[in-house]
Amino acid sequence: MRIGLLGAASAAVTGLTDWHKTDGRARRVGIVHGVLNLTATALYATSLVLRLSKKREAARAAAWLGFAVMGSAGYVGGVLVYSEKAGTDHANHKPLPSGFVAVLAEGDLQENTPRLVEVEGVRIVLVRQNEVI
Repeated sequence: MRIGLLGAASAAVTGLTDWHKTDGRARRVGIVHGVLNLTATALYATSLVLRLSKKREAARAAAWLGFAVMGSAGYVGGVLVYSEKAGTDHANHKPLPSGFVAVLAEGDLQENTPRLVEVEGVRIVLVRQNEVI
């Protein structure tokens, strides 16, 4: 249970990082997800304290309740990822050109200096290393 509580703390950090970049409905759903996770974590922490106090029946009840709340939090987390696209790949997936497209003169690309160029609305980073682009 202690390891699970440590895992919950680290998951909360990454969740807050993802939530910070949301807005609108995703932000509201994220708040519900976070509150459910905090509630479940508090129930598991309570269960741990009760176990250490030798109150096994109450500890089990708190853990089962935490499990139920965590299931709800997991469902809401799925809504965040699959419906709201929170914490997923936000890359631009426009199709790349099918052939060679000149974007700058070869002499304009300095050794080990990344250069951002755009081809048909797709941003690409070019780097020359050991005379290879």
